[in-house]
Amino acid sequence: MRRWRPALARVRVRRRAEQHVRALIGPQHAEPAERLRWIEANHKMICHIEADLPRAANTAGGLAQRLAARLLDGFAGPEEINACFRGLPANPTTEMDLALWRLAMTARTDPAARAVVAERDAGRLAKAYQRGELPDSLQRGMRAFLTRYGCRVAAEMDLGLPRWADDPTPVFGTLISYVDAADTGFDASGDGDSGHRAKVRERRAVYTQEMSRSQVPSVVLSDGTIPEYRPASAGGGVFLHGLAGSSGIASGPARIVHDPETARIEPGEVLVCPSRDPGWTPLFLNAAALVTETGGMISHGTTVAREYGIPAVVGAAGATTRIRDGQVITVDGSRGTISLGGHER
Repeated sequence: MRRWRPALARVRVRRRAEQHVRALIGPQHAEPAERLRWIEANHKMICHIEADLPRAANTAGGLAQRLAARLLDGFAGPEEINACFRGLPANPTTEMDLALWRLAMTARTDPAARAVVAERDAGRLAKAYQRGELPDSLQRGMRAFLTRYGCRVAAEMDLGLPRWADDPTPVFGTLISYVDAADTGFDASGDGDSGHRAKVRERRAVYTQEMSRSQVPSVVLSDGTIPEYRPASAGGGVFLHGLAGSSGIASGPARIVHDPETARIEPGEVLVCPSRDPGWTPLFLNAAALVTETGGMISHGTTVAREYGIPAVVGAAGATTRIRDGQVITVDGSRGTISLGGHER
């Protein structure tokens, strides 16, 4: 029965991961040319790890859900089984988001930290942090956060991008939005009471912030051209179709986001974006639902949406252009549909 004990399985997985990491530690004190040679010699192994891990993780998750459905047949329905897989411990992405939430709550209750956060200038906060000039609780808390998670960034597969440790401006921007969310009554440590979301929709104006970014096409022809997208009528009151990524139904104002580093999601808004990677997931904590133009059942955003228990429709072509920023939409993550207007409860 040892194989059925999650704690022991986690130890084995962590041990194997540490072996991979040790093999990928390059020269610590070397000239740029030597570092480049090391990357050229090891990049194929890194790519194999990146390709294999999501497949293995999602295979394990899928098998676990099927096993739970078989063991609980007649005792629990699909929604109850899905609920069992939400908020599982040892997920580094959700732990990262909750760590930043806790720091935001610390800043909210510290008068000195609250005062500098109230200026709502993420760039200025980042510069003050790098000079060591923030109030003590915020300075120490952000240092601890970046010590653990500073290696991350949106589009982090691009090794040439500055990490959060290099430029923490996006992290401070998200921290500001978390403080704002707490001021409206939202609590990330609870279950996201729909009453709070309704209050947010009533009280807060829609904040529009778009930046142009090339969309990642789902299909590229052999000659390098991208097929033209011509939307067809979905019928039955459905505005857009996609893949059912995470079950559930949620309504709210759409927030079209092209750049997660400058975006701010208010609680109850629906995040609509071209695609996403781990650098986007801090935005999920406030989102009522997720809509993406690309992605599939094993993509990162789909997996995290299921973990957070928010509905998700992925692969909805044209979503960022056909849905207007601030437009109220309903996301049905069980059917893979997006409809205009709110959901009748």
